[in-house]
Amino acid sequence: MTEIADDNKTKGRAFPQELMDFFAQAGGRSLIIKGGPGTGKTTFALELTEVMQDTFNTMYISSRVDEIALGDHFPWLKKDIVQKEFSFMTEQRRRMMAEEGKTIVNRNELDKLESRVEMGEEFDDEGDIEDYQPPSYGAEDGQVVFDMAMILPEIDMVYEAVEKALPQRSLVIIDSIEALSEKYGISSRKLIYTLQKDLVEHTKTNLIFILEKSDHTDLEFLSDGVLKLESAKYDNRRLRRMDLIKLRGVKISTPALLFTLMGGHFRFFDITSEPIILPSESSMEESSCDLDKLLYSVKPSSINLLEMGDGVDTSIILKVLVKRIASSISQGFGVYVLLPGRVSIEDIEHELSRSGFTEENMKCLKFLEMAEMGGNLGQSNMIPIEGESIHDDFRWDAISHSLYDLGKPYTAMICFDTLKSIYGPDSYLGLMRHISMLTKNKGTFFGLGWTTNQEARKFSNYAHTHVRIETIERYPVIFGERPYTNLNFLSIPSNTPGEKPLMKALPIL
Repeated sequence: MTEIADDNKTKGRAFPQELMDFFAQAGGRSLIIKGGPGTGKTTFALELTEVMQDTFNTMYISSRVDEIALGDHFPWLKKDIVQKEFSFMTEQRRRMMAEEGKTIVNRNELDKLESRVEMGEEFDDEGDIEDYQPPSYGAEDGQVVFDMAMILPEIDMVYEAVEKALPQRSLVIIDSIEALSEKYGISSRKLIYTLQKDLVEHTKTNLIFILEKSDHTDLEFLSDGVLKLESAKYDNRRLRRMDLIKLRGVKISTPALLFTLMGGHFRFFDITSEPIILPSESSMEESSCDLDKLLYSVKPSSINLLEMGDGVDTSIILKVLVKRIASSISQGFGVYVLLPGRVSIEDIEHELSRSGFTEENMKCLKFLEMAEMGGNLGQSNMIPIEGESIHDDFRWDAISHSLYDLGKPYTAMICFDTLKSIYGPDSYLGLMRHISMLTKNKGTFFGLGWTTNQEARKFSNYAHTHVRIETIERYPVIFGERPYTNLNFLSIPSNTPGEKPLMKALPIL
């Protein structure tokens, strides 16, 4: 197994662990990266060479993008991975190297291929004979002399660069295989087969083939690994997804991943931890979406709605509620809450305590609770409700009297699903007078509901801000309906005891 350099182990966390394990295996590996235009194939491949440059001799071969254009699009890219110079290694030189006991690259399949091209016998992907004529220079005794280095210059460049780097192993990107196929009239299948045999199997080189067409499934069996990148739409917002279709020798635990190209870098989102931002990516850090602007920078006298999909995990709901409560308490505001059924008062108090809030701090927080539910209603942090009439239970004078010892203005957090279970359908309408009095007194209303419950969707007509949290392929995403925002990955790393609850939204660009 190849040992990945220590620095690259950290950098590599910007990529799925399965991919790092794939290239760490003994022997060479070939990887197909396919996807339509603009899906991030080139960015992904170039980022990978940056990660692997201390482990492998890395190079990028392109027949369609020059070095200057690459530098403009990817200013972080090290220029020496772009191969632009070529000096043909003669057979005499290769024989001398072999006699000296130096390792040389197996060229058996390439020699066969170039011979067929020289004779004009190669086939395209559809099986038709191409009329390609290789370049020629000079003549001897009336016969054309072919310069074999010029028949397939990009391919010969790869062989020479790999050979010069030996015994160090190489990682080579070819962008794209279709462009080379079209340029020289050689089938993509034959090009991949040739490079797989000579370089991957015989020289332990790692090869990355970029395919411009995602429907090229007939080529997948030739490579050791296949990734597919997609740029799709979710609720009229851009969604970037990567499918790990095949990674030979590696167990794929997460076959579908979401990623971003924010700041010109490829970064996938890890559900279990915060996305990695390298020290050199300050521009990415600065361009990160501020979650407070989406969810917590609410104005006084505003009405706000948080709508969640059914697949959103309870732990995320808890973190969002605690962050909102903590924000208000920190400003000295009084907070009263009607919780969703899946979150308990004990959960909220535990998380607040874990985040460093004292009992004195939590005196600013009160919970609305059904009177019939029992024994804790005598506690000072409880406001009892009867459940018969929403108008009576939420009379402003009664609620404000229960909050007399809390700091003003107040923040109300009401779950519409709980409200409906107590008072029946369209119960939010009975709450409007209460909300009106709250906002007149500079208070802030924060409604919470699930997408399948039409109460929240109906209430959106009254809300100044409307934020949604959904899950896509198990990934939590957050976005604004009002104001409109792009999709953002919602990162909620675990906070240590005494640390305020952390959340970060990273745009999917």
